[in-house]
Amino acid sequence: MKLIKFKLGIIALFVTLISVLITGCADQYEVAKKQGVVFSQDGTVLIKCNDTTISECVIPDGVIRIEYEAFQNCRYLKNVTIPGSIESITHGYDGRSRFWDCNNLQSVTIGNGVKEIGDSAFRNCSNLKSVTIPNSVTKIGDSAFKKCWSLQNITIPNSVTTIGEWAFQYCSNLKSVTIPKSVTTLGGGAFRDCDNLKEVRLPKEIKMEYVTFPDSCKVIRY
Repeated sequence: MKLIKFKLGIIALFVTLISVLITGCADQYEVAKKQGVVFSQDGTVLIKCNDTTISECVIPDGVIRIEYEAFQNCRYLKNVTIPGSIESITHGYDGRSRFWDCNNLQSVTIGNGVKEIGDSAFRNCSNLKSVTIPNSVTKIGDSAFKKCWSLQNITIPNSVTTIGEWAFQYCSNLKSVTIPKSVTTLGGGAFRDCDNLKEVRLPKEIKMEYVTFPDSCKVIRY
């Protein structure tokens, strides 16, 4: 009898946890909808943010894709949270970012589960200062953070194997960076024109021939 009660208790706890998760996810959708965010009927695609005056957006866990230029012209947007259910943050068919012209975007939190920060993902987000990259990310694409002038530091996790060409070009406030040993491909010009970059820790296995750093930058091979 005690064993049966114990099992019933475990099942009840599991059902309660699932209910809490579903309710929390539903609440995220409701908040986003009130902010003018439009989703597909099944809730898996974020189509458009119609309110260009929003300052913060938490994309609900359950969204697997953000449509092209979904946040275009959201010039007051400062903080974005991207859930791990979105495996790849990609650019549009014309090379434009999902966050094109979000000139006031300052902070991006990327959830565990995202595998790729695609080409031009945050390009031209000139006020972006802080980005949290989870250990699930394996690729940072071409021009992913190009012209993010205000980006001061970036922590590249050990899960990343590829950093694309011009990935951090013109990040002129970036002062130091460590390239983890997991990186096997470092694109040409990845840190070109990062004029205030003072120190880079770079694995010995990576060839320098196509990698460009400022002349004043100290490159430490390890």
